[in-house]
Amino acid sequence: MRSSERACVSKTNSKSDRALAALRVVDLGRRPAAARAAQLLAELGADVVRLERGAEPDDAQYRALNRRKRSVRTTADPCDRAALEAWLRDADVVVDDGDLEAGGLDPTRPLACNRDLIVCSVTPYGLSGPRRGEDADEAVLQAQAGLMAITGHDDDAPGGGPMQIGVPLITGLSAVNAATGVIALLIGRLRAFATPTFVDVAMFDVAVTMQSHVVQNYLISGRQPQRRGNAGNGGHPAQTFDCADGVIYISAGTDQHYAKLCEALGHADIVGDPRFADVLARDRNRAEIDAVLGPIIKTRSRQALMDLLVKAGVPCSTVNTYADLAADPHVQARGLIVRDEDGLPGVASPLRLPRSPTVRSAAPPPGERFKGWLAPRRPRPLHGDGAVSAAPLDGVRVLDLGRVLAAPWAAQVLGDFGANVLKVERPGRGDDARLYGPDALTDATGVRTLESAFHLCANRNKRSILVDLASAEGQARVRSLAADADVLIENFIAGNLARFGLDASTLRTINPRLIYVSLTGYGQSGPYADRPGYDAVFQAQGGLMAMTGLPDGEPGGGPLKTGPSLMDVSTGQFAALAAITALHQRHADAAPGQHVDVALLDVAVAMQAGGIQSFVETGRQPPRRGNRVGPSPTGLYICQDGPIFLSVSSPDHLHALATLASTVIPSTSPSDSGKANVAGLEERLRDAFRQTTRDRALERLASLCVPCAAVNRYDEVFADAQLRARALVQDIAHPASGTNTVRILSSPIFLGSRRSPSERPPMLGEHEPLAVF
Repeated sequence: MRSSERACVSKTNSKSDRALAALRVVDLGRRPAAARAAQLLAELGADVVRLERGAEPDDAQYRALNRRKRSVRTTADPCDRAALEAWLRDADVVVDDGDLEAGGLDPTRPLACNRDLIVCSVTPYGLSGPRRGEDADEAVLQAQAGLMAITGHDDDAPGGGPMQIGVPLITGLSAVNAATGVIALLIGRLRAFATPTFVDVAMFDVAVTMQSHVVQNYLISGRQPQRRGNAGNGGHPAQTFDCADGVIYISAGTDQHYAKLCEALGHADIVGDPRFADVLARDRNRAEIDAVLGPIIKTRSRQALMDLLVKAGVPCSTVNTYADLAADPHVQARGLIVRDEDGLPGVASPLRLPRSPTVRSAAPPPGERFKGWLAPRRPRPLHGDGAVSAAPLDGVRVLDLGRVLAAPWAAQVLGDFGANVLKVERPGRGDDARLYGPDALTDATGVRTLESAFHLCANRNKRSILVDLASAEGQARVRSLAADADVLIENFIAGNLARFGLDASTLRTINPRLIYVSLTGYGQSGPYADRPGYDAVFQAQGGLMAMTGLPDGEPGGGPLKTGPSLMDVSTGQFAALAAITALHQRHADAAPGQHVDVALLDVAVAMQAGGIQSFVETGRQPPRRGNRVGPSPTGLYICQDGPIFLSVSSPDHLHALATLASTVIPSTSPSDSGKANVAGLEERLRDAFRQTTRDRALERLASLCVPCAAVNRYDEVFADAQLRARALVQDIAHPASGTNTVRILSSPIFLGSRRSPSERPPMLGEHEPLAVF
């Protein structure tokens, strides 16, 4: 038995030690998203066996995706139904991205070989709609879902145009959604609810919903958002600034942080300037602020600025490479890069559940011999034909103290699964997100309401109450509600709620069953734990910004943030996964409550596990390659009526593209013997595509089975037949809207054949007076 198996055995002997102990998972994933979903279940204690149909490369990517699993080489053909069923007969969950259908099995129906089996399907387009079964990779989905069109510099700026994000965030977030859905179904079964037998996650759906706060502005206004380069999404000044020896990211969009920044830089005089009076005014007058503060910042070194601004309480970070990241004292203190029992370094799990410690086992050597499941099945039945028809979290009470995006997002996910979520807001102005721009619902007279796009995107399926946390009365009310809650979610800086007697240790003395989930920038421990931070700060500090954008030296070259606030959304989704895992542990093992620690920096690192794994093994920083993240001639091409993106991942793709280019512009290469002359192929393709329309180019590429997509604007995204067929957008009545309706996005997770129904986000204090859940 290998050491990785020994580690798993030691951790699964105690039923209460690991959240998913004794859960048997078969991993059929061929694409990274499905493989990562199975790995997340393994990190939480499941016994995951990966079935390999052929030789897999024992490289950094394999090791990043398969730690904590066991691997079995099987010679069975994917179409051999009997061999496949033999593996599935004793499993509880199968993670799949196409092998079941290849073997003649319908993932949307209970399988005859094991009617209790939960199928977790993670595919590019899902198990329904006209694109079902089509292939697409990360870059193609970024283009198709509108993400590429809102990342990058404006068209008129140097190096302007749509930009691919240099890290596979759609892949990672699809995996987290899938694992969350699986555990939700497991909870439903433990509660004897009638539950579906499959989870359906489409990466295209995830790619759209992960942009929710930007998409929601479009759904309100109908305007395509402008690419803003490194400008933040929540106010100004929030962007990269050149300093004397490099680049720093400063996020001072709130009134409080703007005032602190101005005072620290010796310009307290502009704090009260009417041009910069609030978030919306500062966003309109960005150039004027930069003209005052930019020259001062440019004269200081990065370290001098960091020392000054951290002391002043201004969120900021240097733009780190992976080497900077690995040397960071906070990263080291949090153990974000660890060594497994074989001594190989790798990225740690961002899931920190005290009652489910993560096993740091190595990736298995490809093709181990299967020695049987590590633990017997739990004695309780897992079948989903209970007498009660209800959502998995029906009746679970969640107290949402979150503000802005990450924590409200986590609570929203629990609400999507049926939880009873109470959103606590301060009297008068409510959650800060209600004031964020640019768009909000307007009433019948055209006046802007507090129902901003930022609020609408993260608060469906909740009720709103008003509480002043600074008052004794408000604190007593929260303690009373916490006494009856199952989950509390908050995103105050570590230690801040202790001032009000609302910290985890205090509330868990009142309610020992309480699952207290803290989302912070840096976590509950480490030297930076008391620092503030926002999404783009963690993109800079976590190494993500250094991986996106054009290479240095090219026009517009340099580190680049993503268009939407993707670290907030990713952290919110990880927090929901952690909360739902703790709930499963409580239902399965009568476990008491626990304090769950989720940090944006931890998540930023985890979402780049493949790239960081390569760095820690080789010591080489992966290059920033703009839209060339993949083998040549992968990239963005301009047609007569707009850009397309194509992706090359096999010799067949290369040969097909060479054939396509030659039909328009004959090759002058003397080596045309059916093999592509890669060096000249890209330019020939550029010439070929300039002579045709996007539709014609995409039709021809599809006929050649080359993954491709138009670089879509949002109007094109929401006209897509696949998105419409899967009903990702809902029209809901809303009394604050002058049109009496609002369009909002739904959850990207299908439990069974439908999405969870959505209730509109609440108006401020709409559910007062309310004394109990």
